Amino acid sequence: MNKKDVVIFIESNTSGSGEDFFKIVRLKGLRAILLTTNKELYPWAEKYAQIVECNTNALDALETQIKTLAEEHNIKGIGTSSDYYIRTAAQMAFVFNLSGPDAQSIENTQDKSKMRKILKDAGLTTPTIATITFKDDIEKKVAGMSFPVVAKPVTGTGSEKVRLCANLAELDTCINRILSVTHNSRGQELPPYALVEEYIEGQEYSVELLCNPEPCVITVIKKHMGPEPNFLEIGHDVPAPISKSEWQSCEQEAIKAAKAMQLTFGCLHVELKLGKTGPVIIEINTRLAGGMLPDLIKRVYDIDLIKAQINAILDKKSDIPTKIEPKTYACIRFLVPPHNGKLSELKGFETLEEDIDHFIYDLRFKQFHELKGDFTDRIGALIVSDPDQARCIEKANTAVASIHYIYDDAA
Repeated sequence: MNKKDVVIFIESNTSGSGEDFFKIVRLKGLRAILLTTNKELYPWAEKYAQIVECNTNALDALETQIKTLAEEHNIKGIGTSSDYYIRTAAQMAFVFNLSGPDAQSIENTQDKSKMRKILKDAGLTTPTIATITFKDDIEKKVAGMSFPVVAKPVTGTGSEKVRLCANLAELDTCINRILSVTHNSRGQELPPYALVEEYIEGQEYSVELLCNPEPCVITVIKKHMGPEPNFLEIGHDVPAPISKSEWQSCEQEAIKAAKAMQLTFGCLHVELKLGKTGPVIIEINTRLAGGMLPDLIKRVYDIDLIKAQINAILDKKSDIPTKIEPKTYACIRFLVPPHNGKLSELKGFETLEEDIDHFIYDLRFKQFHELKGDFTDRIGALIVSDPDQARCIEKANTAVASIHYIYDDAA
């Protein structure tokens, strides 16, 4: 039997780059197979992949299913675009002797308490932390830490349940909210403890890296954050408009962090703040950046990080220029309604067509929209590019400020 070459994906992002992974596999002349617990999450998937439903949260079931697929297919790679399944994909790639990240390094990085300890032991600056369980006396556990502090889940992305707490009462409420949730949205069991972090003042940036296997910095990106106590990302500037010394400081710290965590595979998204004493690592994500940043990076540098991640899954190196220079500048601004309610219409963008490269919004805005302080608050985005960086930023800020949110008063 002539076996077909395939790439197996264990779940996927439900939007953004998730669909693009499958498109690129097809462009490479390969077939894609999506293993999922719930195919309804991916209404677009049937266009690009064979869908096989199985329990993706059970390693034994996954291994059995992949062995069955291997009888009829030549499996060239196993991967995922979903943060929830990076470690699972790494474990399966190891079982089938395929290219993938080290599963233990992924676990160490995704567990923020383990990550903090490893970074600290390596001599990097990280926030002071305390881990809290239901049984702990919170006041005793955070003794010595100054308010405000940040409460966050030990794992997870998208700023879900991450809050700035001004006092012990707020912290108690936030910790109980985190610990009351025992499983994430994919049905995976969550650790029985939460994290309290020292609050670091300073502008936040992300550093996008590609490991080949040595970490190579592609760019540094400036983040725009919504109002506290939430930590919602509402925009990005590519590349970050910072000084050469600040750029080098971010770059060097991100590379040190990647090496400390022994991350040598594919794309990394490192988040840090430039504090009073220099860069402080906030998060390390063993995946592509979200928030449509791969699109912006491709516009600015003509570097396709999604394709690079697919190459890593296929055990192929990506050709990255020795000197990475921007060919233009790009900004994204997210559309975040000002308050809860049923949105009936968006106005203002009709007059901005000449200044906007790309404008999208989610039709769910026709339903009642409850703000949670995380990525689900965003109902759309606009992208602007321009050969002049200052003009690009100004156009993006003007455009997002021109959007008017019309609510259905009857809701």
